[in-house]
Order: sequence, then C-alpha cells, then structure tokens
Amino acid sequence: MEENLLNELENFTSIKYLDDLTNNNNNNNCCNDDDQDSSLVHQLAIKDRQLILAAKCGKVLLEEKDELERQIELINRDYQQRIDVLEQERHELRLLIEQVQSECDTKIIETNEDKCELRRQLSDLRREQRIHGEQQTQTIQELTEINHKLTQDLQISRTNESRLQEQLRVLRQQADTARQTNTEQIQELSKIKQQLDNLHCQYIQLQLDHHLLLDEHDTIVHKLDECQRKYISIEDECRSLQDMKFQNEKELNDAHDLIHRLSQYNPENRAATSFMQELQDDFGVCPDGNARFNSTIIDDDDHDHDDDDDNNNIEEHEDCHMDDDNGVEISQTPNTSSINEKCLLDEFLQTEEFKREIVLVYKQLRSLCLELIYIHTHTYSTNMSTSSSISDTVDKVYDRLKNGCLISILFELKNLIKDMIEHEDMIVYKDENNILPNNTNTILPSPSITTINSYTSAYDDVNLLTVPSTPSV
Repeated sequence: MEENLLNELENFTSIKYLDDLTNNNNNNNCCNDDDQDSSLVHQLAIKDRQLILAAKCGKVLLEEKDELERQIELINRDYQQRIDVLEQERHELRLLIEQVQSECDTKIIETNEDKCELRRQLSDLRREQRIHGEQQTQTIQELTEINHKLTQDLQISRTNESRLQEQLRVLRQQADTARQTNTEQIQELSKIKQQLDNLHCQYIQLQLDHHLLLDEHDTIVHKLDECQRKYISIEDECRSLQDMKFQNEKELNDAHDLIHRLSQYNPENRAATSFMQELQDDFGVCPDGNARFNSTIIDDDDHDHDDDDDNNNIEEHEDCHMDDDNGVEISQTPNTSSINEKCLLDEFLQTEEFKREIVLVYKQLRSLCLELIYIHTHTYSTNMSTSSSISDTVDKVYDRLKNGCLISILFELKNLIKDMIEHEDMIVYKDENNILPNNTNTILPSPSITTINSYTSAYDDVNLLTVPSTPSV
C-alpha cells in the first residue's frame, strides 16, 4: 500500500510539472477560451486527486500510529511481566538464603553438642585412669605391708633356724621359680607390646589399601558393565550372522534339489549333466543337499572367520548363476565381495579385541583377590607361585572361561572387603572398650581354604604376566 502511495505521489508531481508547462505555454501563446476551459477542468481533476491522495496518506499515518501504540502497549506488558518474574525469583532466592542460613546454624549447634560430648568422654577417661592409678598405688602399699610382715616373720624364724632350715630351702626354691615366671611374663609383655605396635601400623596400611581397593572396585565395575554390553551386542551379531548362514545354506540346498528335479524332466540328458557338472566344478560340492549341509557344519568357536568366507563364496556363485530355463548369467562386481570381506575382518578384529578386554579384566580381578588374601595371611601358596608362570594365548584362556566367572570374582572380592571392614570395626570396638587381654595375640581373619583353592585353580588358566596389547590377525 505504501508503494502505491509513493507511485501516486510521483505521478502527481509529474502531472503538476506538465500542467505548469502547459500553463506557461498557454500564457505565452495566448490560447483561445476553449483551451482555458479544458485546462481548468484538468486542474480541478488534479486537485481532486491531490485531496484523495492526502486522505489516503492521512489514513495510512493513522493506521501506523495505531500499530505503534499497540506495539508500545505490548512492550510495556512484556516489561511488566519480566519485572514480576524477576521479583518472584528475588523472593525465592531470599527464601533459599534464609533456609541455608538456618541449616548452617543447626549444623553449628550440632557440632557444638558433639564437642561437648567428646569433652565429657575425655573427662570420663581421665577419671577412670586416675581411679586405676589409685588402685595400683593401693595394691603396692598392700604388697609393701605384706613384705614388712614377712621380714618380721623372717626375723622370728631365724631364731628357729635349726628347726626350719629345710623349710627355708623350700621357700628359696619357690622364690626362684617365681622370679623366673616373672621374667618370662615381662618378656611376653614386651612381645605383646611390639605386636600391638605392628598391628597398629598394619591397621593404618589396611585403611589406605581399603580406600584404594574401593576406587579400583568402582572402576572395575564400570569396565565390567561396558564389557558386558559389548559382549551382548557381539553375541547378537554372531547369532544373526549364523542365522543368515543357515538361511543361505538352506536356499542353496533347495536350489540344488530344484535343479536336480528339473534335470530329470529335461529330455536332453547331455546338457543337464554338463550343467550339473558345471555346478559341481563351481561350488566344489556334490548336488546332494544333505551331504553338503553336513559337510559345511563346523565348530563355531574355532572357525567363524572361515564360515563367513565360505558364505561369501557361496553368495558370489549364486549371484553368478541364474535359472537354467532362461539361460541368463549375471556377474557380480568385485567391490561387493571386497566390502563384505572388509566388514567381516573388522568384526573379527573387534571380537578379538573384546576377548582380550574380558581376559584382562578377569586377570586384574584375580590379582586383586590374591593381593587381598596375601594382606590377610602374608603367604602365597605353592600353586599360586607355579601357576603364575604359565603363558597361554588369549583365545585359550577365553575358551576356558565359563559363564558367570566375572560375577563370581566380584562376589568373592566383595566378601573379602566385607571381612576386612568387619575386622577393622571389631578392632576399633575392642580398643574403645579396652577388653583386649594382655596375654593374647591378635590374628587377622584369613579366607577359607576353598576360596584360596578357587583362586589357585583360576591362576592355572590365566597368565598375569603376558597380555598382548594389539590383536593378532
């Protein structure tokens, strides 16, 4: 609409310029009255058009003014809404700050209460130590009094030395034996103190090892989950490839049967025999479907790659030969076979790499379990030391692995860590209550014989020293 108005303004200016020219020419040439009347009519028409154009321009300006007012109103409304949202967020942030401050106050109060409780426990322990010291001093005083009485009795007994000489010799022998037992007890006490110091150092080391084992356990669990997902996907791919192989073999056997039946109905026996001979030369098998099917079934775990190559060759021969009724021969491009071989090689390499990852995780878990057993017992069995030198290939180790072996290792590792934590809690509890006797030796709990035997038998299948980093094609 604005473009139309601009065009009309241009026309109006051009018409006005032409009218001025005509008026000048009329004034100069002094035209007659008829020409003046026509020029007046023309000027009136131009005035009318100017009025209409001015009205249209005013209407357009009014519409633009209304549109601008509506936009200003929308902008004001949007601005007010944003201000409301910001006020609401400000209120929520203020509430959140108050809540966090209240939580901090409660935590400070709780820490002060814990501090008071610990101080009270410390005062109780000091009071108990003071009572124990008083009891020891009391016993020492009693022993000194008894010793004083014995010396008095000894002075009295000297007057009767001739009569009590034999009894004195017996008492001396008893004193010697008591002295020997006292020295032995002192030596045992020193040994117990040394053992307690060693156990304290072992406890600190076990705490550090425990934290490290927890971190390693988390990483191993994550790796096991990823390996399990990869293993399931590879199993699905292998199953689908196996189904495709059986389907292709079935179709090929059906084609052989159909060709055999058609050759029986063909009057030209020479041509049929030559065609069957050609099939036999191309495929390298006899026309009998059952014999061929039985000859192509092999071990899936050892010859997956060979089966895939045979299937590719069979598919190429099937594509090269069509129906004998039409006699049409279609050649397959070598690019398709090369692409199929490349895909099969990539899948084979991925399968081998996944096998190595499973064996590596299995070895790491086994070594971790054996390290925990060594921390418990500080000894390795003879089976462990001899079996660690065995170097088998990854395929052999992978074939000897059974379903659920990784899960069983995880459960054994979990039980070992649980035993360590329970033992540490028991030691802490006994130290707090002071119920450990002075003449007993603390022994760490060791795993059962069946657990150790299971680890040693597993080491017969796994080599902890040689792990290939790159797959061997």
